[in-house]
Amino acid sequence: MKSLHKCSIMDKSEVRTRLKDIRDSISAIDRTEKSRIIAQRLFEMEEMKYAKCVFAYLSFRSEVETQQVIEKILSLGKRLALPLCDGKNHTMRAVEIGDLSLLKDGYFGIKEPDASLDDMPKEEIDLVIVPGLGFDPRGLRIGYGGGFYDRFLKDFNGTTVGLTFSECMADNLPYDEYDVPVDIVITEKDIYVRNKDE
Repeated sequence: MKSLHKCSIMDKSEVRTRLKDIRDSISAIDRTEKSRIIAQRLFEMEEMKYAKCVFAYLSFRSEVETQQVIEKILSLGKRLALPLCDGKNHTMRAVEIGDLSLLKDGYFGIKEPDASLDDMPKEEIDLVIVPGLGFDPRGLRIGYGGGFYDRFLKDFNGTTVGLTFSECMADNLPYDEYDVPVDIVITEKDIYVRNKDE
């Protein structure tokens, strides 16, 4: 599969298709090992060590695997929130959850917290772990096109971290004015920290 690094694709839909193909081409064994390394890097970060409240996500299909990340967040005694999506309005809530057995099938078939559970106030969240089909070193990301995270993060003041495989890093991704970059991107090979002055 050709790497996205050297591709000069500027249309987001084309980039999504290419990134999905690249990610899906990574074998399950390699995804699991790469995900283990990415998780290790994540928990070595000072931002994670000192975070008391973390907003994470449950991995879906060929994404970086986050089940063990979520379990470790809880085992460390940190407060955990997971997304509850409103597909009609393309918004999401950060719902606090302490027991993963309470999850149920939700938007796109992704496991979600029950709507009756309480939100974690955004101002109490220290760290948001952000999914994406791909990222670039500036922290820009290509998601699935729903805009859920961009809406949620536009007024978020904590730290944002994207998790992705090295194959899904691009030199420069196309972006729109409403796209919100993440502060840090972690792959199994590198950690990219966004220069907020740029």
